[in-house]
Amino acid sequence: MDSRRSPRRPAAYDTSRTEGSVHLFVTRRAGLEAALPEVLKTVEKNGVIHVLWPERSSGIKTDLREQTIRDVALLLGLEDIRSGDANGTWSRLRLVNHRQLQ
Repeated sequence: MDSRRSPRRPAAYDTSRTEGSVHLFVTRRAGLEAALPEVLKTVEKNGVIHVLWPERSSGIKTDLREQTIRDVALLLGLEDIRSGDANGTWSRLRLVNHRQLQ
């Protein structure tokens, strides 16, 4: 898949199993708000969710910014531990469930 393109369909999440790390590609806040709670169900205790969204310079239409993702994540009890550029097209914010860490 071209790194500039995002998946056309929302992914289905198997909540019967857990993962230590999950990558979630999103281009819209509505998609983030719908997918993040489902992804959270699949992440092991102390696991990491990598949320990736298009950089402003990528040419991919988006309404997401780093602070938007933080705001949505905080409502779910998630906290960011690191942010940065993933590959020149996508930015990444790493999230953990800080309620599980306490």
